[in-house]
Amino acid sequence: MTLTSPAASARAAASGPAGAALPGPTARTDAGASAGRAVLKPGGFSRYEGAVVPAARRLAALVGVFLRDLTRGLLAKAAFAAFFAPAAGLSIYVLARAKIEQITVKAPEQTAFLFTNLGWLLTALHAWLLLLLAGKVAAVIARDAASGALLLYFSRPVERGHYGLARWGAAASLCAGALLVPFTLLLAAHALFLGTELGGTTLVGWKAPLLWLGTFVAGAVATVIAAGAASLVALAAGVIARGPGTAPLVFGGTILGSVAVSWVLQRAWGRDSAARALDLHHALGSFFVLLSAPFQPESLPRAARLDALFGAALWVALAAGAWTLLQRFLAAPPLGRSRSA
Repeated sequence: MTLTSPAASARAAASGPAGAALPGPTARTDAGASAGRAVLKPGGFSRYEGAVVPAARRLAALVGVFLRDLTRGLLAKAAFAAFFAPAAGLSIYVLARAKIEQITVKAPEQTAFLFTNLGWLLTALHAWLLLLLAGKVAAVIARDAASGALLLYFSRPVERGHYGLARWGAAASLCAGALLVPFTLLLAAHALFLGTELGGTTLVGWKAPLLWLGTFVAGAVATVIAAGAASLVALAAGVIARGPGTAPLVFGGTILGSVAVSWVLQRAWGRDSAARALDLHHALGSFFVLLSAPFQPESLPRAARLDALFGAALWVALAAGAWTLLQRFLAAPPLGRSRSA
């Protein structure tokens, strides 16, 4: 029977690749100790503790356990599979615009068409990402604290810093993959249906591959940064809430509150004002806007450039604050079972 509780995940994390318990950070071996016996040392008895396992290997094992925890169950798998729906829909749209003569994309507009579709895709993916983080990631640390699983984790050879890194690494890597794969598929669809040499750009001839390579690298770096920052803020929401039921509300309320504040200020100052960058969902796309700017057909207007810079800075500041909160929490974590368990 598969165990799904936080304590079960903690027990799994304390096991090595073959299922044996991970040993302590130090060990001494000799002929007698290799047989598992207590041996006599000059200072007394010393029991064999097992072979030394590098810290990096223990960290990788912990990330694997947390990845399986996030993807356990049919509903979780379906939620991550839903990331492909916008890419599939936009790929069909690109095919129609490439093959149907009445609505075909004119050559001078092809590069702008590419970046417009990638922008739409990332907007949809970021919205679903924030929902998924609220539902699946925000509560994990609060759940471990409420169930008493932290006591089990830290009683094993799991360092507190490794626990935080593993929780963040599992969430960030999963979310980055969920963003990057659909992005790559839509980029490939444009190259397949419109051709590898697009109009509306100076990158033609032997320079044409630079457009595709540069756009892919910009998308890869932007998705990794966006996934890492958003995952870190989601985990910090669980630290603030200290309850698995309220952590999604803290994270979701922060996102929705930023959207509401941005909308109100835009009504007062104008849609093109810096108030738009206060929308955390909109600001999550700032990384791609900035990184892809050298490959876009036209230079960014000053307002759009400032909007992207402020949005990226806002997420970096939030991620830095979230990291500080996580470090303070792990320095003195609640190791007992809370009343909300």
